Amino acid sequence: MKKSYFLLFAFLVLSVLISSACTKTSNPAAPQATSTLTLTATMTGTATPAVTPASTFFNFATDTGGWNYETGAALNSGYNADPVYSAAGTTGSAYVYCEFDGTYSSMYFSKNFSSPYLDLTGKIIKAYIYVPADLAALTPPYTAHITIIPTGSAGGQGIASGGYTNLDTPGWKLLQYTPSSFSNTGAGSVLRVAVGVNRTAPNDWFGTFYVDEISW
Repeated sequence: MKKSYFLLFAFLVLSVLISSACTKTSNPAAPQATSTLTLTATMTGTATPAVTPASTFFNFATDTGGWNYETGAALNSGYNADPVYSAAGTTGSAYVYCEFDGTYSSMYFSKNFSSPYLDLTGKIIKAYIYVPADLAALTPPYTAHITIIPTGSAGGQGIASGGYTNLDTPGWKLLQYTPSSFSNTGAGSVLRVAVGVNRTAPNDWFGTFYVDEISW
């Protein structure tokens, strides 16, 4: 009987020890630190210079509109009524007959302006020139460009050119040039606008250019 009590007592002690070993106190997990990332974007750029829409047009529908050839390789100019040589395909154009034989290296087709002189500030000058196939075949190629002549440009002072384009493919070529700022009065105002073609040595060429759709 004593042995039974002893076994029961030992069982109770063992149960208490096991219970104590399995029971533990745990602390709640510590809160995780949080962070907020703030992104600030700064956009910078360069403003596109303002371009004034074209308001002056010469489409040579019925005449040359006062445009004419200058001395040099150009020997004649006039009105062309054949729509085949019209950039628009519906109206006429102007023609310029030239002889580049080495004596002259350039030709100009131009128009004078006054009362008032031109103000081309913010303007894009455009012109189309027709390149004959035999001229386009020359190597190195001839080039075309746009030239502006301001008042008071004696001796070539103040003359500016741009929009240089190789005449290396037959058909219509677009020339376009945005000149630097010119005022409407004084020495900076524009007296004349011209479409020019330059000979490239050693190639001579005789033939006709067509000019059309000049605007700014």
